[in-house]
Amino acid sequence: MSDTQKTTLSAIQTAHQPEERREAIMKAVQEMPAMPAVVPRLFELVKKSDLPIHDLVTAVEYDPGLTSNVLRVANSSYFGGFRTIGSLQDAIVRLGTKRLVELVIAAAAAPLVAQPVRGYDLAAGQLSEHSIAVAVGAEALASELGQTTPSYAFTAGMLHDIGKVVLGTFLEVDAGPILEVAFTRRLPFEEAEQQILGINHPEVGSILLEHWNLPAELVEAVRCHHSPESLEQPALLVDLIHVADQLAIESGVGSGIDGLHYRAFPAVWERLKLKPSQAERVLCHMMDGLNTARELINGRKGS
Repeated sequence: MSDTQKTTLSAIQTAHQPEERREAIMKAVQEMPAMPAVVPRLFELVKKSDLPIHDLVTAVEYDPGLTSNVLRVANSSYFGGFRTIGSLQDAIVRLGTKRLVELVIAAAAAPLVAQPVRGYDLAAGQLSEHSIAVAVGAEALASELGQTTPSYAFTAGMLHDIGKVVLGTFLEVDAGPILEVAFTRRLPFEEAEQQILGINHPEVGSILLEHWNLPAELVEAVRCHHSPESLEQPALLVDLIHVADQLAIESGVGSGIDGLHYRAFPAVWERLKLKPSQAERVLCHMMDGLNTARELINGRKGS
C-alpha cells in the first residue's frame, strides 16, 4: 500500500461522520492512476464519421501488449473468419471500431477487476467473472429483446462494479459494518454503504470513470446500475446492465459477502417487456459466453 493510500485509509478509519468518510474517499478516487493514454485518444477518434483506419492503427500500434491482444481476439473463434489475420489494420477492420474501443478498455480494466477485493470478500478472479458475465449478458439481453445494442454495453458490464475495487482493495474498506446495517435494517447493500461511508460503490465507480475521461453514457450506467429509477428518463443501457447484473447475482457468478443484498426493480423488467423465458435464455447465453469471453479478456481458456 502506498503512503497516499495509507493516509487515505487512516482518514476513513478515523472519520466519525459519513460526510468525512465520503470526502476522504472522493479525494482518493482523484488520486487513482489514469487510464492508459490510448483509451481517451480512441474515444476521440471514433467520434469522427470519416475516420481513416490508419489513425486507429497509429493509436494502437505503439502498445505491443495491446496490439497482440487485438490480433489474438480478431483471430479467436468468437470473431474469426476462415483467414488468419496478421496485420493490425486487418484486425481492426474485422473487429470494427466499436469493438476495438471496448477491447482496449476491457484490457485496461482486466488487471483491476481480476485482483482480490478484500473488503467484499471476493477472491482473485471472482469480480472479473461477474463483470464478464454482466458484459456478455447485457449484449445477449439486447439481442433477445430485438434491440440495437447500445454503445459501450460490453464496457459498461466490465466496469459496473469498478467502485468495489476502489473501496475494497485500494482503500481496504471493511464491509462488515455495511453488511450488518444491510441485514439488521433490511437495506440494499448500496444503501447501507451510503449510510456508513457517505457514498456507495456505484457512485465511486462513476467518479473514477469521470476521472478517466470516459463517455457520459458509461458514467451514467455505472452510477445508476442499482438505481435505474433515479434517472429522469429511462436509459436502455442502464436497464440492460441492471437486469444483467441481477441475473448474474442470482446465478451466483462472482458473488461476495454482499451476495443477494440488492434490489431488483420490476418496472425495468416491465419496461423491457422481458419474459421469464427470455431471461432464462439470456442466462444461458451468459453462461455459454462466459468461457469464450474469459479467453478473450484474460488470454486463457475457460474451465
